[in-house]
Amino acid sequence: MRDATNQSRPGPSGGPPGDSRQRLATLPRADGREEVRVCLDEFNGYPYIGIRAWFADDKGNWYPTKKGIWIRPRELAEVLKALKAGAAILGPAPAGGEKQKAQRRRAAEIREVPVSSGTDFDEFN
Repeated sequence: MRDATNQSRPGPSGGPPGDSRQRLATLPRADGREEVRVCLDEFNGYPYIGIRAWFADDKGNWYPTKKGIWIRPRELAEVLKALKAGAAILGPAPAGGEKQKAQRRRAAEIREVPVSSGTDFDEFN
């Protein structure tokens, strides 16, 4: 996660939309063409935290997608509680190349699941 507390302003007419919110975090995705932005914003004078996916076009301009959510201040404590519970269940994220190794190990474990001896899969071949 990279820190991105700076604000960017709306682009010129006809260009990509600007991100005028106070950005708290930017979470790049693996493909480099999508990222998740966490921002402080307000709507009609009411503050909220917005979490939205953004994508880059072929020219490198960023656009918001419809995939997102906003969290009201009164909901924040419960959302944080749920995220902490999920993090405790998932455990620490593997670092760097360890993520791919862990995915390959899980895939190998799935392939190694024994099949019941009473099942005949030859009819599907």
